[in-house]
Amino acid sequence: DGTWKATAPTSAKLDKAEVEKFLDAVHNLVVTDFASEVPTERAKMGFGRPLVTLSLKTTDAKIPSATWVLSTAKDPKATTPKDAKTKFYFARTDAESTYEVGDTFYDNFKTEFFRFRPKAVTALKKDDIRALTIQDGITQIHLTRDGAQGEWKVKAKAPKKELEGTGKKDAIEATLNSL
Repeated sequence: DGTWKATAPTSAKLDKAEVEKFLDAVHNLVVTDFASEVPTERAKMGFGRPLVTLSLKTTDAKIPSATWVLSTAKDPKATTPKDAKTKFYFARTDAESTYEVGDTFYDNFKTEFFRFRPKAVTALKKDDIRALTIQDGITQIHLTRDGAQGEWKVKAKAPKKELEGTGKKDAIEATLNSL
C-alpha cells in the first residue's frame, strides 16, 4: 500500500514524502572519485567508525540486500600529509570499492528519527469531518457540514454577538487542511 514503517528505535508509521525525499538523495548519490578498490586500504585511509550505516532491502529478488557505510577518512591520493584532507566516503560492507562522495551528501543522512514521523496532529481526512468547534476562551465558532451538499454552516458566538450563516467552502477547507 506504499506505507513506510519504522521498526527501530520504535515501531511507527512514517511520513511517505520524507522517506521518499531521503531515498531520492540515496538514488541521486554521485561518486566524485574512486578512492580504493582494496578493502585493506580503508584502514590505511583512517576509514573509521561509520557516521551512518544504511541497510537496503529491495522488492526485487535479483537485487541483493546491501549495507553501506558513510565515513570520513583522509584522502589516500594525497602526496603529502598537508594535502591529506578529510573527505566523505561511501562503501558497501560486502564489497571492495570505496567511493568518495561530496560533503553535502552527509546533510541528507545526519537526521533525527523525528524527521520521518508524520507531522499531522490528527489522522483524520478533511472529507470525513462533519463538525468542528474552535474556541479561544472568548469566541466560539461551530462549523457543520451538510452531508448531501457539502455546504458548511457557521455559527459563531462572541461576547454580545452571535452570527449564523453559510461559510465559504474554500476558507473552511483551508482551516481543515491546517489541522
